[in-house]
Amino acid sequence: MANDSNPVSFAWVEYDPRALKERRELGVYNQQRRVVRAHVAHTSSGARKATIARKESIAKTQGSRKSSKSGKSSKKQDKPVEDFITLLFVRLRSRDASAVASMAQKSDRTLLWNAFTGGNTCFEAALFVAGTFANTCGISRHELHTGFGSGLLFLRGASLDGIQKTIIHTPKDSLNSISIALLAGWERRFGDEQSYAVHLQAWKSLPLATGSLEDSSIAALTDVALICFQEANQERYIAESVFSAARSLVYGTVLPQGLPPGFHVIPAERPEALSLLGIVAKLTAFDWTAPKSVETVRRLILETVSWSASHSIGTEPVEAYEELWDQTDLLALYHIRSAMVSINAPMIRAAIQAHNIVWAFDEQTGIDIHAEACRHLRSHELMGTKYQEVAIWAKMAMIGLASPSADGDRHMSGLMKYSGIGTWEQMEALLRRHVSKEELTWKKYRSLFDRLVY
Repeated sequence: MANDSNPVSFAWVEYDPRALKERRELGVYNQQRRVVRAHVAHTSSGARKATIARKESIAKTQGSRKSSKSGKSSKKQDKPVEDFITLLFVRLRSRDASAVASMAQKSDRTLLWNAFTGGNTCFEAALFVAGTFANTCGISRHELHTGFGSGLLFLRGASLDGIQKTIIHTPKDSLNSISIALLAGWERRFGDEQSYAVHLQAWKSLPLATGSLEDSSIAALTDVALICFQEANQERYIAESVFSAARSLVYGTVLPQGLPPGFHVIPAERPEALSLLGIVAKLTAFDWTAPKSVETVRRLILETVSWSASHSIGTEPVEAYEELWDQTDLLALYHIRSAMVSINAPMIRAAIQAHNIVWAFDEQTGIDIHAEACRHLRSHELMGTKYQEVAIWAKMAMIGLASPSADGDRHMSGLMKYSGIGTWEQMEALLRRHVSKEELTWKKYRSLFDRLVY
C-alpha cells in the first residue's frame, strides 16, 4: 500500500486520451498496451521476491518453536480447505482452456466464491482480477478497451502490495495457493513473459496445493474466475427479472425490490442495467452487523467492480454492443457504479470492525485514487437531463469520501451552482433519494458541503 506520508502520484503511467487517434493511425497502440501491462507486472516483481525471502526466513525461525500438539490441531483444522483446493486444481488440470466454460459449473463456482469472500488474501486477489476490464473511471469505451487508465493501474499495484503483506502475516492461510495462482494467471495473460517467469519461480518455493502453479491450472483458474464474475452479474439480472414484483412507474419495467426512488429514472430493459440496479438495492439494504456480513459485502463489491456494460454476452467488454446503448443512459450507469465503488469502502470497513476482523487494506488511499480517476466522468453531460440528481449524488459520494482536494471542491461547487442547491437540507434530501448510508458517510458529506457553501 502507498504510505500515507507520501503524496499519491498518478504520473507513473503515461496516458494521454487526446493522442488516441494519432496512436491508432501510427499503429503503436498495441505496443503501448504491452508496455503498460509489462509495467504493472514489473513494478511489483522486486516486492514479491522480497516477500518470498521474508516468508522463508520467518518459516525457518518459527519452525523450531512449533509444538507437535499445535501442529496436529492446525493440520486437522485445515484439512477440509486443503481437500477443496486439491480437488479444484485437479479439475483445472484435467481441462484445457477451450473447456473452461463447461468446467465452470455450479459446484466449482460455489467453491471459488467461498474462497473469494472467505479470506483477506483471496478477496484481494479476486478484487484485482475482477477489475481487469472495469470501466469505473469514465474513460470512453474506445480508450478503455485498448489500454488501462493510470488510476486502475495504481489500484492494481496497491492491491498487489496488500496481498504480499497478507501472505507474510498469514503464512498458514490454506487459500494462499488460490490467491497466488490468480495473480500468476493475470500476469501470464496481461503482464510480460519475463516478469511472469520471475514471479512463477519465486512462488513455486511456497508450500502451495499440488499443481496449483502449473501453466494449465493458472490459465484455467483465471478464465474460470472471469466467468464467475460475469455469471454473477448475469444471475443478478435473472433473479431480479424473475422474482422482483416492483415495477417502474415511468417505464413499467421490472425494478429491484427496495431500490431507492432516485434510481427509478433508469430504464432497466437491458440485463446490464437491471443487474447494476440489483447490486445497488442489495447494498442499500446491507446490514454490516449481521452474521456473514463480511462475506456478503465482499461478494457485492466483486460484483460491483466486475460489472460490465456488456456482461450479458461476454467476460470482456464488447465495443459493438455498448455502442447500441443510449449513451446518456450508459453514462448514468457508469456514474452509479463509480459512486458505489467509493461507498463500498466504508461499508466493508464497518463490517470488518463489527466482526473484529483484522484487515490491513488501506481503503482511503483506494478511494482517493478512484476519485482522481473518475475526473474523466463527463458529469456535465448529465446536467439538465433526468439524470442530473444521479450525477450530483455520485460525485458527492466520490469527492466527499475522498481526501479533500481543491480540484474536487471546484468541480462539486460547479455542479451545485448549476443545479441551484444552496442549503444542506436540499442536498440531504437528494442524497436520501439515493444511497446515503448516513452513519458511514454523512459526516464527510457535510464537511464537503460546508467547505463549498460557507
